Amino acid sequence: MAKKGGKQTMPKDQPIPAPWEANALDGTLKVRGPATAAKYKQREVCRIYGANRATVNLVVAAPDLLAACKEALDYLAGRSGLDGDYVILQLSAAIARAEGGT
Repeated sequence: MAKKGGKQTMPKDQPIPAPWEANALDGTLKVRGPATAAKYKQREVCRIYGANRATVNLVVAAPDLLAACKEALDYLAGRSGLDGDYVILQLSAAIARAEGGT
């Protein structure tokens, strides 16, 4: 993280780190990332208006899906020492979260 005016900021080319969570307030669904040490306040990822639960689950699972896909790509390309079963478990867990599981 970079510092700007004494505050920690995320580089513009980096996503807000996981885990993300969703909260419904006033009919608007807000997706937030973890609190930063500097602010002690969760960082808003996005707002979703009129989204159904399936869409919310998919958005909240995005960091897990990206991480699992990167691991799978490295495994398939022979660039990691990961075990195939581990990669399958990571992909399965990310898909389950995107589909509303844990």
